Amino acid sequence: MLHQLVYVSSSTEPISPDEISRILETSRQNNDRDDVTGLLLYHDQLFFQVLEGDQVCVQECFDRIKRDRRHGSTSVVWEYQVERRAFPQWSMGYAKPEDLSEESRSAAISLSKLLHKPADAREDPVIANLVQSVLSDFRGIT
Repeated sequence: MLHQLVYVSSSTEPISPDEISRILETSRQNNDRDDVTGLLLYHDQLFFQVLEGDQVCVQECFDRIKRDRRHGSTSVVWEYQVERRAFPQWSMGYAKPEDLSEESRSAAISLSKLLHKPADAREDPVIANLVQSVLSDFRGIT
């Protein structure tokens, strides 16, 4: 079994495309080393990210993210054991909102509202459907 963690966070300041490139470069190096895969979406000072791999490695990666000065509020919206990776080909893929379908873009924006929700709100089936919708659409992004 693999561990899959999806989180949303706010950035402490706007992130430039050059900074996103640097984040992706560092993430890919770390994730290659730790056998973590996933995908990042950044829009309007919000991060939406999927991390997957060994539970210890995913948690260590997420702990680094939470310590990163560029992240403000961070909230886990999905955390489960899964049988297979959603993004086996990506040490860290990247998608812009315009790369997504309208439904998935709306779902990602809706998930950003979870930044300040209590943990039990994440067990809501509507939230699970939103995450699944976004994950399904993201699988088609390169």
